[in-house]
Amino acid sequence: MPLRWPLRVYAEKWRRRAEAAQQDYIQAVTAPDTAQRWKARVSDPNVHRTYNDAMRQVIEQNLWGATMSAIPAEAYAAGVRAKAGRRVEGIRIAGNKWEARFQPFYEALRNVLPSLPPRGPALSDNNVRRAHMVWEAMHNTKLRVRGLAGGGGVVAAGYSAPASAYGLGGSSGGYGSEVTPPAPEEVGSSSGSAPSSSGGWGGGF
Repeated sequence: MPLRWPLRVYAEKWRRRAEAAQQDYIQAVTAPDTAQRWKARVSDPNVHRTYNDAMRQVIEQNLWGATMSAIPAEAYAAGVRAKAGRRVEGIRIAGNKWEARFQPFYEALRNVLPSLPPRGPALSDNNVRRAHMVWEAMHNTKLRVRGLAGGGGVVAAGYSAPASAYGLGGSSGGYGSEVTPPAPEEVGSSSGSAPSSSGGWGGGF
């Protein structure tokens, strides 16, 4: 028996029903117990095991790579362009989270700067030591916020679990163990700049 309607008709039907369900979605996510139910679920060891098993399957079968490789470049471009207008809204919503998650790294930088040796000529031993001290402070802080170096992790303001380690090190876009970061500028230096939103550094500090 052939399908009754062309695919486009079914797609339009799905879109209409999904849009009509917007109010139901809002009611669900604003229910008084939504946060508690979410927290209970993500804290459940059974959920952790299920997620980890799924991720192992994704890696072993290269599901992510196969899926991404099959997406036409034009389709990707069309999607990101269509959603580009939401970027600023997302940044505004996430602004407080960025500040909270960067707070441990900011404090580590503030604490290490007074102990740095004087700046020397380019490639001097002093500059290498300065760079290493900054890298070490960032690396240790990242381990701490991940709960890998004692203390059980840092709880950033507004969060009830260890904050994700935005900043330096590992695969998050900062400095890994194979890279030496640039030596910092002194506080108040005219050449200093704020950390970039990608977790790396836009200049000295």
